[in-house]
Amino acid sequence: MHQCLQIDEIVCMICSNLDGHDYYSWIACPTRTPNREASSLRSLAALARTCRALQGPALGVLWREIPDIFILVKYLMPDQLLHFDDASRTMFLTRPPSDSDWGRLDPYVQQIQAVGISVRPGVRPLLDRDSVLRPLANYLMRRTVEGIPFPNLAHVVYHPSWTDPLYSSLLLSPRLQTLQLPMLLSTSFEDWGFGPQVSYMTYSVVRQHLRELLAEHIRPAIRRTHRLRAIWLDGSILDAATLSHLGALTSLTTLALDCAWYSMSYAPRDKLHYRAFPSLTQLLLTPGPEGPEFLAHIDPVALCTVTVEWNYVRIETHTYGMCLQAIIFQLSHLKGLTRLTIIEPPEDSDAYERAGLCNGSMYLEPLLSMTSLRTLEISIDGVIQLDDAFLSTLARDFPFLDSLSLVPREQGGGGFSFEEISGGEDDVYLPSMDGLVTLVTGCQRLTKLGLAVEARFRGGRRPPRDVRCPSSVRSLNLWTTPLDPAISGDEFVDFFALAFPSLEVFYILLASPSVPDGAYADTTMKEGYARWDAVRDQLRNRLEGLRVTSIMY
Repeated sequence: MHQCLQIDEIVCMICSNLDGHDYYSWIACPTRTPNREASSLRSLAALARTCRALQGPALGVLWREIPDIFILVKYLMPDQLLHFDDASRTMFLTRPPSDSDWGRLDPYVQQIQAVGISVRPGVRPLLDRDSVLRPLANYLMRRTVEGIPFPNLAHVVYHPSWTDPLYSSLLLSPRLQTLQLPMLLSTSFEDWGFGPQVSYMTYSVVRQHLRELLAEHIRPAIRRTHRLRAIWLDGSILDAATLSHLGALTSLTTLALDCAWYSMSYAPRDKLHYRAFPSLTQLLLTPGPEGPEFLAHIDPVALCTVTVEWNYVRIETHTYGMCLQAIIFQLSHLKGLTRLTIIEPPEDSDAYERAGLCNGSMYLEPLLSMTSLRTLEISIDGVIQLDDAFLSTLARDFPFLDSLSLVPREQGGGGFSFEEISGGEDDVYLPSMDGLVTLVTGCQRLTKLGLAVEARFRGGRRPPRDVRCPSSVRSLNLWTTPLDPAISGDEFVDFFALAFPSLEVFYILLASPSVPDGAYADTTMKEGYARWDAVRDQLRNRLEGLRVTSIMY
């Protein structure tokens, strides 16, 4: 063996770097607890079998995160004691184990830092309460210091199947730092223990019953924590006492709350005798009707990142816009925000056409006071229709903005349309290319831009032959219309090459034929597609760094 491998610090670093995780990428911040990569576990297990010098460090990393305490019993207890019932997915012990049998667990209990991080989602096996779970709890409590069965356990991803109170007494210690509880939008049928064929009504009834069982013993456990840094929870678990406890924790920096389907009263911050959630820096909120009330309740000193997981059903457009406006209005009172993401969960249904959210400038008006923003993404089920004046204000007041996306993430499937608004001489329903130039000229730090624009210049003007400050945009995502027939394709190519010299990714999505076509009476949609294709090909030849270009219809 090489001498460097006799240094414990180097061996531990190698083993730690072998560990790997798959992260949930749809919501980047706050990062949800990931799944562990199966390949990493195999590598660590192989390394542990190599030699004695590597065995200890490799096993330490291998056992620091386990999917379930079921693993302790299955792999460490003598085989002759175990009986697994396939029908109930439950492990039984055939006789009471001796202390020496339980003692096999001792070295590994000390290693465990996280429970619930699995290789794959789905149904979990259970431990029989009388023959396994209660004797295990009794043994660990006899061996414990300060009443904490797993002394180094800091992170728990609580599974919906752990309805027995013994799970919470074993896993939810006052020292816990991160707790991820089951949430409506991020817990699948299989995770709740049902197959996908279960009817929605049956699923809803049983799921509610499970929530009530969980809440009964999880709420007191949460109120015993005093070091909690991050928590993910469903609104059904939150009551007034638990809310008050979490709100007073000075250690809590990350909160993910799904309150889309639950009604609860939140006192406004000016009515509280304390500062609610004072240390919060990251917030993930799935709001219901009380979403704005919760935002008016919290009073963090340095909240920098907010993600709103938008889950409203399709409702009348104006009401939809007013809900969005109410949330943004409350967010505008949280000073210092640098990252705001309002995003809709991925759509599983068949393709459908997205409608435009007209008067978007009115609904987003509260944003204009949030000048500290560096990243702004509003990717909801609809195309936000702004105007040139709104883009001009962004260009003037948002000098730190480096990423802006106001279009859906899901780019294909079903198309989209805009709603026309009467606006004087022209029927104006989108910002023009003039507004686009103003935006990228004012926001010089922009590197990523997604926007719905009209492919023409106001007043019949030609594209500018020079751009005062070429932008730094590397990724451009335009939801747009056919090119202005009065302007040649070569002129548009020159314009994009001059205005976006750093462009690497150029994505174009054209409106479906149902788009109001008064401004394009002389241009068929087919011709519009062909002209954009030609511009794309010429632009690819002009810009060496342009690696990806796409046009979707």
